[in-house]
Amino acid sequence: MQRTILRYAPDYWDTNAETLSSQLYVINQFSEEYRQIDYEVKRATRDTNLNITSIKRVQNIHDMGQLVLREQLLAVSDLLQSYYRVRRFFTIHRNYLPAVLKYNIDPRRYGMSSLQFKKYIYCGSEEIILVVQVVTADHNADLIEPRNSSDYFIDYIVDIHK
Repeated sequence: MQRTILRYAPDYWDTNAETLSSQLYVINQFSEEYRQIDYEVKRATRDTNLNITSIKRVQNIHDMGQLVLREQLLAVSDLLQSYYRVRRFFTIHRNYLPAVLKYNIDPRRYGMSSLQFKKYIYCGSEEIILVVQVVTADHNADLIEPRNSSDYFIDYIVDIHK
């Protein structure tokens, strides 16, 4: 099952990882992957001078597998509708990061009724930015409210200094 899911994983994932648990990879600031996420986050915050201190890739094969299954289910349940996997952003207080990683941003754990992933965000001084991949029928939407946790997975954690 793990090998099947990894066939659908992003190209930049370490597919040699032999674990089903979530793993964090610090991204080298001189890599193309870092430059791409840096660019996307600065565009999302509309702040080209944003001081990004680190970018970590989250590799959680379980959450990725849930997303792949959800994509397949959506594709066969409505053949006339196209679905897209897009990147959106979410901010959260840095103290919540362990729970966020453990429970895939379950809004019930933070007193929220729903999640909203946005194309444009503001990040406070005690917050971190989560870069998520989310399945949607509208790839241009500024705001996406996923129906359930299998509609998205955390792709990157971006730490900033304000």
